[in-house]
Amino acid sequence: MTNDYQNAKWMADLKAEMAEAQAILDAKAAQVKAENAKAMAEKVKRQQSSLKVHEFNNNVIEKGIELGLLDSTNYPKVYERTVKDLGAAKGQDLFIRTVVGLLSHEYTGVESSTFRIGNGGLTWRGQTYSSPQELYKGVLSLLHGEQGADFDPMGGAEWFSEVLNGVLRGSESFTDHTHAVFSRKVQELVKLVELSKVNPLGEPDASELTPDDMFYINSVLGRDL
Repeated sequence: MTNDYQNAKWMADLKAEMAEAQAILDAKAAQVKAENAKAMAEKVKRQQSSLKVHEFNNNVIEKGIELGLLDSTNYPKVYERTVKDLGAAKGQDLFIRTVVGLLSHEYTGVESSTFRIGNGGLTWRGQTYSSPQELYKGVLSLLHGEQGADFDPMGGAEWFSEVLNGVLRGSESFTDHTHAVFSRKVQELVKLVELSKVNPLGEPDASELTPDDMFYINSVLGRDL
C-alpha cells in the first residue's frame, strides 16, 4: 500500500512537473512565434517603405528634369540613397539616366552649331560651352554645386562624349530600354572609361627598345616609360 501510494504520488508529481515544463515550452514557443511574426512584419514594412522611397526618388528625377527643378539641393540626396540601398552600379545607372535626361530635355536640352562636338558651339539650358569637357562641368555643377568637380561615379569622363554624340544624333541607345538593357549600356560606358586608361598611346615595352629609341619615346611622352 505504502509503495503504491508513493509510486502514485511520484507519478503525479512527475506529470505535474512535465506539464509545467511543457507549459513553459509552449509559452516560449508562442513568444518566439510572436517575435518572428513581429520581425517579419517589420521587415515587410521596411521593404515596402524602401520601395515607396525609391518610387519617390524616381519621380524626383523624372519630374525634376521635366520641370527644371532638379539641382544640387535634391539630386545628391537621391543619388546617395540609391547607392546606399541598391549599390554603386545602380548609382551609375541613375547618374547616366539623369545626364541623358538633362541633355535631351525637350526645351532646354543640348544643341550644337557644329557637326562635330569637339569644335565647340554647344548650347545647354541657355548657356554656351566651348567643349564637351566644359559642358560636362556645367552638368556636374547643376547636380552637385561647388562639389561637382569631385563627383566621379564612372571613374572618368571619357564616356560623356559618347553620350553627348548619341543625344545630338537622336540615338535611342540610352532611351526606351528596360532597366536590364539600360544597365548593360551603362556598364559598356564604364568599360570604355577603363579601356581609355590602358596604354591609350600603344607605348612599347621598355625592354624591347634600344637606349636611343627609349630616349626618343620618353621625349615624346614627356616622361619615362
